[in-house]
Amino acid sequence: MHHLPAVIVDHFGDGQRWGVRITYSHEPELLGTAGAVKRVAHLFPEPFFVLYGDNYLRCDLVALAGLHERAGAVASLALFGLPDVSRSGVAEVAPDGRILRFVEKPRPGETESRLVNAGAYVLSPEALDWVPAGGPADFGRDVFPAMVAGGARLYGFVMPEGGVEGADSPELYRRLTAAAGGTGAPWRARGARDG
Repeated sequence: MHHLPAVIVDHFGDGQRWGVRITYSHEPELLGTAGAVKRVAHLFPEPFFVLYGDNYLRCDLVALAGLHERAGAVASLALFGLPDVSRSGVAEVAPDGRILRFVEKPRPGETESRLVNAGAYVLSPEALDWVPAGGPADFGRDVFPAMVAGGARLYGFVMPEGGVEGADSPELYRRLTAAAGGTGAPWRARGARDG
């Protein structure tokens, strides 16, 4: 947590009222997607999921975990097709699902792949050995390309069309919650404010 962590803790507490246990990690300085997970690596002695909170996924997580186990992967990534990949990182995937390379913001003709990162992963604990210690790092930009270049076993799980939608703005969040049967009204924790 970085922005207004006390508001989050005040609202969710220890998670008991939802039947879960919540452990918080406060980041005074942002650590990036991979740096944040590395910071709490001690919590993950077995393969675990990483799910980005600003995406709405229709992903079969059981199938993603099954691929990870069957392939003996260090990291397994949910991928989805995107017509225009010029502003995205693209994964090139072999017929058996192994990720061969990543191409960041490809130029026309640089790759035939249209598969991009959906922000859902299964990682084995040793995947975190690839995350640099003590500073910010991003899975998609820094860690996964280094893993592939270093020979680590990364696999891609292709989601069905329409399998991911961004929810990274208040308007997108309201639209998605309304489409899922919610009110579409903004949620606001006690003490939260605009800006």
